[in-house]
Parts: sequence; C-alpha cells; structure tokens
Amino acid sequence: MLSRVAERMYWTGRHMERAENMARLISANTRMALDSPREVPAPWRAMVQILGLDGHFNDRYGSADERHVVRFLMADTGNPSSIVSALAQARENARTTREILPSEAWEQINDVYLHAREQAARSLARNLREPFLIGIVRACQLLNGLLAGTMSHDDAYQFMLLGRNLERADMTTRVIDLGAVGMTELVRTTRAGQTPAAFANLAWLSVLSCLSGYQMYHQHVQTGVRGREVVQFLLRDPRFPRAVAHCLAALRDGLARLPRHEAPLEAATAMSRQLQAMEIAPLPNQRLRACMDDLQQSLNRIHAAIEANWFRA
Repeated sequence: MLSRVAERMYWTGRHMERAENMARLISANTRMALDSPREVPAPWRAMVQILGLDGHFNDRYGSADERHVVRFLMADTGNPSSIVSALAQARENARTTREILPSEAWEQINDVYLHAREQAARSLARNLREPFLIGIVRACQLLNGLLAGTMSHDDAYQFMLLGRNLERADMTTRVIDLGAVGMTELVRTTRAGQTPAAFANLAWLSVLSCLSGYQMYHQHVQTGVRGREVVQFLLRDPRFPRAVAHCLAALRDGLARLPRHEAPLEAATAMSRQLQAMEIAPLPNQRLRACMDDLQQSLNRIHAAIEANWFRA
C-alpha cells in the first residue's frame, strides 16, 4: 500500500471520529448548563481550553460565552477542529481514495458533510442544536457500520481504525477533563446551605451521557454515579468501546496486523502500562486533570510513531 493512501485512510478515520466526538462534547456541555443550578456557569471557556483551541478562539472571538463557543466548535470553518471543518477534511481524504472505499461509505461521508455545511450555522440555538448534534452522531455511527460490514478488513481498513481509536481515546480523556472542571465549578459556586454532593455528580452524568455510557456504567459498575467510579470506568473498562483501555487494546491489535509495527506498538504498549499504573485520587482533585494531560501526551507519541513509521520517508 502507498504511504499516501495509508495516511489518507488514517486521517479519514480521525476526522470522522473528531466530528462525532465534537458533537458529543457540545451536547454534554449544553446538558450540563441546563441541569446545573442557575448560579453555576457552564464551563464554555474551559471547553475551548481543554480542546487546545484557545489560541484559535481568541484570535476570532472576544468573550467565551455560549453563543461564541458553540459557533466556533460547530460551524466555524476557520477552526480546523469544528464539526464542519472535520467533516470537510474527512471528505477530502475520502475523495482522493474513493477507489479504496465502498461506494456507500463515500456517499455517506459526502452526505453528512453537505448536511453539516448547510445546517450547522442555522442550528446554534439551544432548541435546534440537540437535533443537529444527534444527527451528526448517528450519521458517523452509520458510516462505522457501513465500513465494518462492506469494506474488506485489509491494511486500508486497519489504518482507518487506527485513526478512529486514537481520536476516540483522546476525546475520552478530554471529556473526563471537562467533567472535572464542571464538578469543581459546581462545588465552588454552590450557595451556602446547599449540599455540594447534591449537584456534583450532575457533571459526571453529563459525561456518561456524552459518551453513550450511562447504561453500560450501571450494568458493569452497579453503583450510583460517582466521580471516581465514572473515571475508572471510562479509563480502564476493557469492554466499553469508548473507554481508553478498550481503544488502546484495539490500537495494539490493529498495529500488530500491519508490517513493521514495532515502534508504534511499543508506544501503545507503554501507554497501556501507564494507564494501569495511574492512581485515581478522590475527587475533586487537580491531579486528575494533570493525569489526563499525561495521557494526551502519550497518545501524541503514538501518533508520532505511526506517522514516522508509515507516512514519512
């Protein structure tokens, strides 16, 4: 396989997953804003910072209010990680490798991009936002099913899975980070006389809902929604597809199927050991946010190893 084709398949997987995850993240923060006490501000500014986009945002907008942040993350073509931009990049990578993809998959990528380009800027208001975001998530899930059921599971498919699982693990760490920020904000601003615990777990409910993990959490953890248990589940559960441990296991399996995989596989194995050795302290705790930063850096090292091994001469 040409390295050019492998790289484009990898980035098609990453950008489609990024669009889906961005939709999930905006939805989670919107729910957090609706469910929290009125005096508790939703962490819109923190969401931009957690995504590492505060530089882009500050260049284009003034205040980090809900309207500006949602526009920036949904419809702003000047933001390379917005939903519309991610779908545009996925479409371009898929367009140049159409001979590799099943025709139904190409049509699905093209259709969801055209829909997002037309509707994103019209769907910023809260009453229109959720249907649009749900539609993006479902369209991306439909694509995943099409690829799994109609594309040969060869090297091209494996590179697409590498991109998807790497992007998915990265976003799960960022969603956990956002939950920690939201919980801290809830506890800090709760009025005297109210019990912080009555509100603190709202942030973690939003996190589980964002990752479609609420039912699986109750099925396998079998406790109430508590911060530490939610973090353990989303980091270490080997059965839940959006848990970091599951993504890493899928990454290692995919890497092992490709030729000359030693360096990337070593980086993925090192991160798996790091994840299992990580101590998850009682919450709220600033150490949790530092741990998420460490995991994101490890994911960047895996990406760099994949890029150096297969995409760069």
